[in-house]
Amino acid sequence: MDGAGDAARLGHDLGTAVRGESLAQPFSDAVSEATMEPGVRILNIADEHTYDNDGKPQTKIRVTFKVNDHGPFIEYFDKATYDSYAVENKIDDFARGVKRLAPPA
Repeated sequence: MDGAGDAARLGHDLGTAVRGESLAQPFSDAVSEATMEPGVRILNIADEHTYDNDGKPQTKIRVTFKVNDHGPFIEYFDKATYDSYAVENKIDDFARGVKRLAPPA
């Protein structure tokens, strides 16, 4: 698949997430399905503005994904410490757990 096709499949359009939400990192730093556990499909990566327990605004990165036919699942990551490798590792660990519980047919 070409670069533009990969961007569309990952739910981004070279710096913009699905539904016009801003992408957490530049496209080159985004999560890549190519290096992840087989069967993981990223549906959306977006900023989500929330408040902490003290009422201070914070921004989280919301990653929506599927594992084979299961999901969608959502994981949240702190934008201030966002690291695409840590995201991929956490989602890969989750995906392996799903596959152990519900192996593909």
